[in-house]
Parts: sequence; structure tokens; C-alpha cells
Amino acid sequence: MKRIFPFYLYPNFFKLIGLIISITGIILSFFVTPDFQLLFILGLILIVFSKEKQESDLTVFARAETFKTIIGLYFSFLFVLFLMEIIYNNIPIPCGPFLLIGIPLIFYIVYFNLLLLINLDKAENRKKRRINYFAWLAFAILSSIIYGFLLIE
Repeated sequence: MKRIFPFYLYPNFFKLIGLIISITGIILSFFVTPDFQLLFILGLILIVFSKEKQESDLTVFARAETFKTIIGLYFSFLFVLFLMEIIYNNIPIPCGPFLLIGIPLIFYIVYFNLLLLINLDKAENRKKRRINYFAWLAFAILSSIIYGFLLIE
């Protein structure tokens, strides 16, 4: 298997650690103070940069395509934000850590799991994998909705 990434991916159990850290960050943001969004982002980083249980060529290809797509969307988003700041001088641009780091990580989780779900090979544990991908999609979408409502308040 050809290695596309020049960086190291964490073992699979870091996904569970990242999930626990993200949920802890959301809970602490609700009940204590909204300053715990960096804890949520750290959990997302651990989820994004960890391996799958069964790495295959499809997984490596989907990860590379997802990183390329998300980086392109991120730069176009930043371009539009700074273009709006140049055109409209008095509009404050919301540049919080969740907007600049958290949203692309959530988009990565959604897009990567959708690619794996669409291109699911004919494995014997296909149903278990499908449930796993849907669970990660649900986590990413629900956490972004919850955290978005938290930041609006």
C-alpha cells in the first residue's frame, strides 16, 4: 500500500479518546463556560488523525481525497471572509477557533465517512462498518449543531 500522507496517523483507539474529549468539551461549554471549545477541537483533531480499524487502499484514497477537498473549501471560505472584510470595512468578521479550525474538522469527518459509506467494498462485516460510518456522521452533525447553538447564545 502506497503511503500518501507525509505525517503519522495515531492508532485507532485515539478515536475513542477524541470522542470522549469532544463530548467533555461540549458538556463543559454548556455548564461551565464557553471557553472550552479548544477541548472540543482537540478531540476532533484526535478523531481526524487516527487510523481506521481496517486500513485499505480505499481508506487511504478516501483520506487523501477528503484532505484535498477540505483544504480547498477552507481556503475558499477564508478568501470569501477576507474579501468581505475588504469590501465592507465596518463588518466584524467572526474568527473564533471553532469557525477557523472546528468547522473544517467536522466537514472532514462528514465527508470522509460519506466517501467510505458510498464506496463500501463487499466485506463480510459490511453491516457493522455501515453502522460505524453512520455513527460518525451522526456525531459530527449533532456536535456541530449543538456547538453552533452554544456559540449563538
